Amino acid sequence: MDIRKISILGVGTVLLIGSSIVSMLIGAEDFFYGLNFLSSRKPTTDAVVIVGVDPASVNAVGGWPWSRSTLANLFERIQQASPKAVALDLFFPKRDGVEQNDSLAHVFSRMPHLVLPFSFGIDPTVHNEMPIDVSPHLYSSRFQMLANPNAMQGITVYRAISASAPDSQFLIHAARSGFMNVPTRKNGQVLREVIHVVQINDDYYPSFGLAALAAYRDLGPTSFTLDGAGTVHVGNLDVPLSSYAASTRVNFRGRAGTIKTVSAGDVLRGAIDPSVFAQKLVFVGITDPGAGVDVFATPVGPQFPGVEVWANAVLDILEKTPVRSGGIFEILMWCLAFFIFPGLAFILPAKKNILAVIVSAGLCICAVGGSLALFRMVSSFVNPMPVLIAWVFGVCWLALSRIKPELVAGSANLCFESDSLAMLEVLPPPSENDFCKVIPQTDTAHFVVKKLTAQNHFAVVAAHDSTMVETNTAALQASESALLAAFGDLCNGRIIKLLGSGGMADVYLIWNARMEVYRAVKVVKPEQSESVMSRFETEIRILAHMNHPHIVQSYAVMQWHSLPCIEMEYVNGISLDEVLTRCKVLSAPQVIAIGILVCKALSYAHRHSVTLYGTVYKGVIHRDLKPANIMLSRTGHIKLTDFGIARPNEVSLHTGESQSIVGTIPYLAPEQVDGISITHRADIYALGVTLYELVCGERALPQKDLTSLLQAKTTGTIKPLPTSLVPPLLSDVIHKAVAVDPEHRYATALDMEQALTKVWTQFIKEPSETVLEKLVRRVWN
Repeated sequence: MDIRKISILGVGTVLLIGSSIVSMLIGAEDFFYGLNFLSSRKPTTDAVVIVGVDPASVNAVGGWPWSRSTLANLFERIQQASPKAVALDLFFPKRDGVEQNDSLAHVFSRMPHLVLPFSFGIDPTVHNEMPIDVSPHLYSSRFQMLANPNAMQGITVYRAISASAPDSQFLIHAARSGFMNVPTRKNGQVLREVIHVVQINDDYYPSFGLAALAAYRDLGPTSFTLDGAGTVHVGNLDVPLSSYAASTRVNFRGRAGTIKTVSAGDVLRGAIDPSVFAQKLVFVGITDPGAGVDVFATPVGPQFPGVEVWANAVLDILEKTPVRSGGIFEILMWCLAFFIFPGLAFILPAKKNILAVIVSAGLCICAVGGSLALFRMVSSFVNPMPVLIAWVFGVCWLALSRIKPELVAGSANLCFESDSLAMLEVLPPPSENDFCKVIPQTDTAHFVVKKLTAQNHFAVVAAHDSTMVETNTAALQASESALLAAFGDLCNGRIIKLLGSGGMADVYLIWNARMEVYRAVKVVKPEQSESVMSRFETEIRILAHMNHPHIVQSYAVMQWHSLPCIEMEYVNGISLDEVLTRCKVLSAPQVIAIGILVCKALSYAHRHSVTLYGTVYKGVIHRDLKPANIMLSRTGHIKLTDFGIARPNEVSLHTGESQSIVGTIPYLAPEQVDGISITHRADIYALGVTLYELVCGERALPQKDLTSLLQAKTTGTIKPLPTSLVPPLLSDVIHKAVAVDPEHRYATALDMEQALTKVWTQFIKEPSETVLEKLVRRVWN
């Protein structure tokens, strides 16, 4: 297995761990927890009974809240049936007027195991700097026995910023009191767990469910203990707490009403057999969803009474079925996940990857089924999500392994930049002696000098003008100096030298002192035809949209004494045709590197959108790609230049050119010389013949006679590349690129880049960053 695949497997493993953790945060764990309640639960014991204020009770007695006398009658009837404990999931705040409270207080005084709730306000951003004033009766309900108090620092416990206790006239009769808050998680409004411990000041208080259970078991302070190790001891029963929020998941036994529930209205009418309550833990609360209070969405239904939430939480403890973490089963689930991925990718050969996906799919089904069975049998919850994520990664691995190497070759990390040449990236500023001392012998220079002479009455016309009359040597020298100074100002800079001259324009090197940069300025020669000027206008518009590291950049368009000019990036180097003059032939690695970088530039140009004359076009064809238009800098960078005849891919601009061949014939595609509509594949052909010339030192079509050249081009008569110089794979790439029929060439420059990259990975052994560095040192000694 190669290093690339090993790297992908390593990254995939890390992502597997990360995505599994993230899945817990975004609710995947809760989803699988809810699956455990799709089927009905087995019957529960009858230790707990609920008296519910249901719709029938509301219809019979009246809307909630009921009068205190009605409630006193209800509680009196329940107490007469001799329950072991009564837990009222109802809040009784202080009211003005003693008579309103007398009836309830009188009943409460005869209920020895009464449990009343209180509520608290929380704010996670407040650290409870100020103490909360807690009533003495509420203070007595705290955990009076705290084992391992220092260990409580390892549990994130809600801290209350306020507490609302019931009327003290009632609270003095309560055997126990606990908080009734059951906040839901931030990532959803579905209630899945209850909080069992809250901190008020420096003390810890139990939940309403724990208080009810302690009253039911008639426990003293020493038997009701908070263990800092993450457990509440209720006599001989243990309640496991999570390290976050000191909570436990609720093991719901079914839909609302699964736990034995009687109507409060029936109790008031005396229609309930008292034996229903005898020696039971009786919860009293609202079960009517229409009341609009104390109703929650849970995994088993959208309208679940809060009183039944607490009843379920108590039964979890009584029946010893509290939901615990997976423990060893969770470790086994992670082992199974890693066996699926990356285990199977290493164990099974590449040809068996489909088998690996099928086997892992079966293991995923077993993992989900096993998780459900484990929950049902021992109330242990294990999240199977890591196994499913591992299977997804396994499928992605299969898809990756089935992709042909040439399709991913373009993604190889080939870097042709040399650190040792980086110091040459920035040229030092020019000295005064570096600036132009003699006016160049060019059409644009001659035109500008004439303009300046006519405008400023210099004593000379040009340094090369034979008709110049010397009347006064000192005056003449001063005039020449002034003329040269005026001539040297070009595009906000000073001319250093002439870089080159072509049929349409001259190119000058300037120094912009304000920006402290070198620039190349292309100036159109005077008296050009309308078609030439149109081509120049198109070029400046196209270059304005080209922003790629392997394409020469343009910066501004100006006029130099009425001559149009464009300011461009200066490449401190030479063109590839000059490189061939010095080196005769390039090595295969150097040719492949150049080919890959030019393909990147062409791919960008062919796909990039440009705006020309108010219309947006998709892609640009260079149309004149050749060694002379590819620059090699002294820093080892390759730059594609001269978009003078480039055109949009979709249309033909400047149709007057269609009657003549535009470009350099040896490098033009057959369809360009035949007058056929061209596409971006013409550039691929030109790159192919360019690479041919670079790798063997002679043109692919060396014919000097135009007729013979055109015939060879249209028939594809190209001399085979010498196998002694060119690896067969590189030869195949070049011959495919120069196919006569455009359909037989590479469809895109990206395809050709990937093919060249494949040749590199299979043939070239030397470091990619040294290849062009060697060429630079070879060219410039």
